[in-house]
Amino acid sequence: QFNHWLGSMYDQIYVWRDFDSTKKERRSLLRKIVKFCQFIQEVPQPVESFFISFTEMWDGEEHKKEILSLLPYLRPMEYSDLQDILKPIDKNFFTYSNNTQLDIIESLTELLKNWLSIDWDLDDNDFFVFG
Repeated sequence: QFNHWLGSMYDQIYVWRDFDSTKKERRSLLRKIVKFCQFIQEVPQPVESFFISFTEMWDGEEHKKEILSLLPYLRPMEYSDLQDILKPIDKNFFTYSNNTQLDIIESLTELLKNWLSIDWDLDDNDFFVFG
């Protein structure tokens, strides 16, 4: 049900560019997703798919706070995939205020801390496949 709801919300607000959806509604959806991910301390696969699709269209400005709040909870992924997600941030980094640059560094630091806390020796780590 969660997958269906998230997919439907994404289609309505982003894919179909619902003119009735406002910036406030989009922010509300992202805040709900952030709260959910903060509660479970990870980004589940459906949210990750949504997040990746969202960042492909993201301008690097709108909903920046919500995007930076989700970054630390991303599951490990290939570097090239992470680069794609961070492309809008990279593109705009030097135009951001010093406070925003600090927020970005803190968010990425938390991402790295979370990745470093993973027990990579476990045989059942199926969330990340090399090559």
